[in-house]
Amino acid sequence: SHVLAEMDDSLKKKVHIFIQSNSDDSTHLAEERAVIEKYSRLFNVPCFHRRRSYPEFGIGKYAGFLDWITEFRSVYKYIVTLDADGYIAPSSIHRMIHFMDHNLNVGILQTFPKSLSMGSLYGDLLCYGSNAHAPFFLCGINYLAGGCGCYWGHNAILRIDSMKESLPNPRKVYPAWFTALLPHRGIEILSHDPAEASVICANHHEVRATFDETIASYEHAPSHPLTGLLRDRRWLVGELLNVLLFCFNDRTRMFHRLTFTYGCCVYSILCSCRS
Repeated sequence: SHVLAEMDDSLKKKVHIFIQSNSDDSTHLAEERAVIEKYSRLFNVPCFHRRRSYPEFGIGKYAGFLDWITEFRSVYKYIVTLDADGYIAPSSIHRMIHFMDHNLNVGILQTFPKSLSMGSLYGDLLCYGSNAHAPFFLCGINYLAGGCGCYWGHNAILRIDSMKESLPNPRKVYPAWFTALLPHRGIEILSHDPAEASVICANHHEVRATFDETIASYEHAPSHPLTGLLRDRRWLVGELLNVLLFCFNDRTRMFHRLTFTYGCCVYSILCSCRS
């Protein structure tokens, strides 16, 4: 609602808002639709409610918008992704669109979202580390990565044509034999964002990160250590699946091989600590 309230008329004419839902409860779905219609009328911005489907090929509720790409691939030029607790200032969205318009080789522009505390000591410590130290570390990583940077799945802008060329069908992110096997094994792909970045770079598009201080991009930090560990564990279990598929693929860039391998190493450390 904060993003909608701050939009100027020029941006309102350019964008459509899609709010995705994982809810299976009909009551919740009706409430969500009512709130979205209210915001659409209040801020005079086209807002659409979209219930996220659960594909059969093992990606499950963490599939992001892969099915969205196939559904609306010819309608839009860019997509700006935000989580429910994320925020990008409308003025920053203007600058991100301008960057993409003038850098046609870039498929994804990832912002660095500053952390906002949820009012706990743990959240405050995460915010301090994220805002004081992380930008320097990530700037160095981005420099070493060149045009093969990281994509975190949110607070980013993506070029639809690049996604369309690289991911003509969501199944193409993972081999058919692999996605066919997962549902029978009770496994879901839990960390697909690095895989998408890897595939896009393999198709000769760039994934860039911006650390422009004028880009107002934010997300909420976990308020409790357990919340953060569960989230990290989900991501890192996903890396165990990704490393088997992408590290031994000739088209995978070296930086992404290191990313997947690093994820597996961190997961091994967490498992050792838990045991």
